[in-house]
Order: sequence, then structure tokens, then C-alpha cells
Amino acid sequence: MERFGDRPHDEITAAEVAAFLRDLDAEGLSARNVNLHRSILHAVFAYAMKPETYALAANPVTRIDKRYEQPPAPLDHYEVDEIEALARACERGEQRASVPNYRGRLAAIGDAELAARSLEDRQDAELFRVQFYSGCGWGR
Repeated sequence: MERFGDRPHDEITAAEVAAFLRDLDAEGLSARNVNLHRSILHAVFAYAMKPETYALAANPVTRIDKRYEQPPAPLDHYEVDEIEALARACERGEQRASVPNYRGRLAAIGDAELAARSLEDRQDAELFRVQFYSGCGWGR
């Protein structure tokens, strides 16, 4: 961190670390981000306190309080009627986008393609139900 540069570790005081963190606050960093900076500094000085490294007498970050972080928002789960409404919409094929061809008209679709899409739509609806009722999350 540029603030402390090449200064000897035992010359850095808690007041200087606190001033550094206040400057981060003033720059508009979130409390979480400031706490991450504090955590890194704490780890660096904790390492320097080990007898086999630099045997620093005290960690100047220990006496500095963490910033208050808002608790995460509660998760909003789908209700059963919402899940079923989504599945029914999927069964009707509403998840499919109608894409016009290069002339701006919708392409003609044959009976075989319509039947295949209908089967896929019903399968998609069942997969939505499995997904939601099992509690699995996408992207985890």
C-alpha cells in the first residue's frame, strides 16, 4: 500500500492506519471494501509478529474497529403459485422469443416443428418445477 511505502514495519502506528482507513471512507469506498483493506493490513502485521519473521511487538491494526456493514438482504423465494404460473407460461411456449426473419416477418413453422416445440415446452415446464421445488440455484 502506497501510504506506508518502504517504511520499517515497527514505525507504522495505529493512528496512521486509522487515518488511512478514514481516507478510504472519504474516497467513497463501501464499509465492506474498507474492512477488506483493514483485514489485509491486519494479516500483514500478524505475519510480521511471528517470531520466525520480524517479531513485531504489536499489531497496530488490532485496536482499530471494523466499519459497520449492513446485513445482507433476506432472500426472496418464489411462492408455489408463482412457480406454477411460470411453469404454465412455459408450457404455453411464452419463454420463446418470436424472432422475425430478415424481411421483418415471422418465419412459417411446420406442424412437425410445432409438435417438437410443444414437447420441449412441456419438458421445460417440468424442469422449472424440479429446479424450483428442489431448491437448486442456477449459477452456483
